[in-house]
Amino acid sequence: RGARRAGCRFTMDDEQARRNRPYYDVVSHAAPTDVDRSLTSLMEGWSRKGCVPEEDSAETSRKGDLLLELQNMMLGWVYECCISKGVPEDLAKAATGRMNTSGSYRLGVAEPGADIDLICIIPGGAGEGGAGSYFCTREDFFETFKAKIEAHPKVENFKSIPDAFVPIMTFDLDEVNIDLLCAVLPMNTIPPSWDISDNGVLDGVDVKTEKSLNGPRVTNLIIKMVKGAGGDIERKENEESDRRYQNFLKALRCVRIWAKKRKIYSNKHGYLGGINFNLMLAVCCQMYPNADAGRLLFHFFEIMHRWDWPNPLLLCSPYTLDGPFDSEVWDPNNYRHATTSLMPIITPAYPAFNSARSVSKWSMNVMTEEFARAHGIILKLEKLAEEKAAAAAEGGAKGGVTQDE
Repeated sequence: RGARRAGCRFTMDDEQARRNRPYYDVVSHAAPTDVDRSLTSLMEGWSRKGCVPEEDSAETSRKGDLLLELQNMMLGWVYECCISKGVPEDLAKAATGRMNTSGSYRLGVAEPGADIDLICIIPGGAGEGGAGSYFCTREDFFETFKAKIEAHPKVENFKSIPDAFVPIMTFDLDEVNIDLLCAVLPMNTIPPSWDISDNGVLDGVDVKTEKSLNGPRVTNLIIKMVKGAGGDIERKENEESDRRYQNFLKALRCVRIWAKKRKIYSNKHGYLGGINFNLMLAVCCQMYPNADAGRLLFHFFEIMHRWDWPNPLLLCSPYTLDGPFDSEVWDPNNYRHATTSLMPIITPAYPAFNSARSVSKWSMNVMTEEFARAHGIILKLEKLAEEKAAAAAEGGAKGGVTQDE
């Protein structure tokens, strides 16, 4: 499969260039063919028939309003928390905070009923303001901000797990499920110029904050690397990158529905989850940057059913920064990593880790069978698309297959 092995370590000097370099070479720059367009037409037909549902614009707008309401609640709480610690009012007003989305919502998958992964980024203080080194703490977040959320009249099914490996609050806000994390930064304010994708945001943070920031950092890099596939990911976005990303989303919706229908969409049960499928399809985009949505879906099943696990699947090479989180960076030469990596799907953001650690031998066997089954089906769909394209070329007939079929 031409995959280069991972595991080399890099210095800070060449870190930026290294992490922007796709791990796999482009297999083909070929433009879509008539058969590819027929495949995409079939796939779009599934959406029209409701087999691959998309959220309507009204619901998307409603979710946006709910997030804005939560953000305003958080900003008000940050101010109140700072004042309660004796922080001067001018500094308390300037403290602010940030909310970042992650996962499928941030990607724009827009599935009806999907939850929202949300991270509150709050200022912990940098030693000024008469409050020692603390403005807001994680303990404050899981006590006083928790109380505010619980008291909201539209909040139901509230659960708080402050002692979890990644502390979380989960609840339904006006029937929208929210998974809320907290990241505490050693700063007096979170300025507009603050960039969550910059590795510098990890300076001075604890492990729980690093884990909480990881989600949006990984999601942002997936978006960037899909849009920039086949070239420099630092280049400006254009019509081509937007088209590529929309093809990615169309194919991703189908992959997610397939996995859910086949009952293999669950990290908790040893299968794969959203982050895993996002990364797998993004790798296919790197290999075939100009593929139409239908062909991209074909490549996904063609590649994944043949993948030689435990060879790792990566968007870019893992790297270290001579920092406190280097020990977390996935490395196939690390015995502990190698022995717990049946199906290593490695995240692109520092510190890179295996996002499929929960996969067991049993669940992997089940998924291997499902990928093989799906590959057989996609081959039949390709044949139907060929017939449809040939019939259209001969006389404009629809030919080949109906949308119901």
